Amino acid sequence: MRPAVVIKEKHVKTLGKILFSAITFVAALVPLWLFVVARCLLAPQGFWQNLALTGAGVVILGGFQITFLIFWIVVSFHIWTDD
Repeated sequence: MRPAVVIKEKHVKTLGKILFSAITFVAALVPLWLFVVARCLLAPQGFWQNLALTGAGVVILGGFQITFLIFWIVVSFHIWTDD
């Protein structure tokens, strides 16, 4: 009698790669989550407050976001090409 579900090692490795890629993607988006939370907590009113908060978010968190996304691309490349 055959087992109901046959899980191959290749499928487990692929699932692990997908899971690790998803975790690193969420970690790479931390600056975005910080900006969204700060924007919700500060609740800017009017054009100038929106402009100041958006400018501060781009200047302070924008560099981190770009750096983390480049890091995510490099890590994902190594995850998927390393066998």
